Amino acid sequence: MAITTDQDNKPVAHIEPLEQLARFSWENARSLCRPEDGCVDYHQTWSMVRLLQLGGALPAGVEFFRRELGALALAGKTRVLVSGGADAGVTAMVAHSYLAVGVQPHITFVDRCETSCEQNRMLLRELGIEGEVRCMDATQIDGGPFDAIVWHSFLHFFDGVQRTLLLGAWGRVLAPGGVMVMSTPLAPNDAEWTRIADPVSIEERRSALVAAAVHAGWPHQEATELGARAAAAWSVSGRRAPALTRQVFVDTLAQAGFELRSIDIHEPIPSPSNLGTPVGKRRYRAEAIAVRPGALS
Repeated sequence: MAITTDQDNKPVAHIEPLEQLARFSWENARSLCRPEDGCVDYHQTWSMVRLLQLGGALPAGVEFFRRELGALALAGKTRVLVSGGADAGVTAMVAHSYLAVGVQPHITFVDRCETSCEQNRMLLRELGIEGEVRCMDATQIDGGPFDAIVWHSFLHFFDGVQRTLLLGAWGRVLAPGGVMVMSTPLAPNDAEWTRIADPVSIEERRSALVAAAVHAGWPHQEATELGARAAAAWSVSGRRAPALTRQVFVDTLAQAGFELRSIDIHEPIPSPSNLGTPVGKRRYRAEAIAVRPGALS
């Protein structure tokens, strides 16, 4: 199992109006996110963290997604389901992968939170891409069939029973021979799976974010609020049991009837989500391809 360093999540110019999308979530998440979902601090701040601290970077794995989705695009496989997203970053990455080879995708985005759903509507309108946004529980998705399902850092928000339901739903809407292209954190053990950043690291990250916001022209009071909201998000782990180790991940796909075609494990680069965490204790990231058995649609 090769361990590499993932450093290909650089921003793609002009594909995502991130400043507009980040301002939207910052100003509207507290009225759009449902309190019972517990996502408001995360969804309110994540796009701003990308904008102010990550230089607008798309989600990790840009080269992987561009390669795999570009090949699907050239094969005429244009019906894509994007399942879940903290903002519009994953959809932007999908759009970029198709448009880079001159192919227009049809994208369906599904998430239960109206904040990220509206950001994705804004992105699709901005890019002039045909598609739809469905604000709903991903385990209830219907329709299709889709040529590809794309998800990024999503499965770990579900417990074991819910993962089975989710993968079952994906299997029902993915065309026979369809491809699932995915990126997910993995952990070596249960302890590393549930670990969150220590208070000192969170404070360092909060302080850096506030400084970046002030440097970008934010009033100090608003920048301070941004830092506080982000710190609240960083202080909570959304990862559910059982821990997604490599073996659990592989077994979960197999039990749902998917054929795992490839899996590459990467050591994550430093980011606001792991600054201050020793390299040896950071959770790994898997980039994987799975196929629903059957003839190509």
